[in-house]
Formats: sequence, C-alpha cells, structure tokens
Amino acid sequence: MVSNQGRQEGDINPADGPVAEFAIALRRLREQCGRPTYRQLAPLSAKVGSP
Repeated sequence: MVSNQGRQEGDINPADGPVAEFAIALRRLREQCGRPTYRQLAPLSAKVGSP
C-alpha cells in the first residue's frame, strides 16, 4: 500500500544563521496559507520562476 504522508519536517535552529532564519520564515508563511502540501506548491512555483 502506498502512503500519501510525506516525511516529517525537522527542527530548524535559528542560531544556524540567515539561511535557517529564512527557512523558518518560509515555514511560517506556509502555515499562514493553510499548510498546502509541497506537491500543491510545486506547480505554483513553476509559474513564478525556477522551483
């Protein structure tokens, strides 16, 4: 049987620098948008630039 559940997101330590802080900000934005799946986000990113 195939599962539709993706892998769990790991913790990001903001002390790891600006890239980690950016990743945290992206996760917050995704949360505010209703937690769309990455599969749902992929075609949207293709419309605005490189995925």
